[in-house]
Amino acid sequence: MDPEEDYFYAGEFGDDPGRLRRGLLKSLLAVLLVTAILISCAYYLSQREPEFYQIALRQSPEVAKQKGAELESAMWAIYNAVLEQDQWGGEVTQEQINGWLATELPEKFPELLPEDVIAKPRVSIGRGEISIAGRAKYYGISGIVVGKLDLFKTDQKNTFALRFRSIYAGIIPIPIKSFADQITKGLNQKGYQTRWTELEGDPLLTVVTPEEDLLIHGLYRVNIETIDIEKRRIIFSGTTVNQVEEEALQ
Repeated sequence: MDPEEDYFYAGEFGDDPGRLRRGLLKSLLAVLLVTAILISCAYYLSQREPEFYQIALRQSPEVAKQKGAELESAMWAIYNAVLEQDQWGGEVTQEQINGWLATELPEKFPELLPEDVIAKPRVSIGRGEISIAGRAKYYGISGIVVGKLDLFKTDQKNTFALRFRSIYAGIIPIPIKSFADQITKGLNQKGYQTRWTELEGDPLLTVVTPEEDLLIHGLYRVNIETIDIEKRRIIFSGTTVNQVEEEALQ
């Protein structure tokens, strides 16, 4: 270093010409240390499971199998009511859904919700709101993801909406767009029409049920009229129209 420059640095930052460099190095190390601590805390928090998820995972395989079978029986009961009644209704419970997610989903419908999207999903149903948790990968880090959403029937025929209130990995918010393409792709492959919009700043996914899914034996058309989210259960109601009779009246 030129003597004049050395004199300048010594005068500006003290007698030690390396003082500035040591100060910058200490500051950099402090920033790196804090960053490492924050990353470690974020990772730790991303592994924490919400209480409802812990409880659902503790459901024994035997009980899960029983509850999953109950859900399928409930759906068959609704199916029979659709065939026999002009107006029908039914319900499924939180425990039945979690039992089905634990036993029937991975065995019978692995492509419906692949484990590389979310593994071991479980739900909690409150009044007007559904929480879903599972283990997912986000930017290469595997952690517990918790989402809160509303499910409701729109004014359009057999059209439903999912309003995503929040999605978190631990305490870290995750934008829904991180999963939007996977959600849309999965639904579109099943024939559902989808559209993303917003409702009061929250992402809103509108889903139209395929017409062929609502026809039974080519004779009856099902219309789902209401979906009510109550504590620990979801209640459905709807009507059945005999297409032959309807066409005869036209």
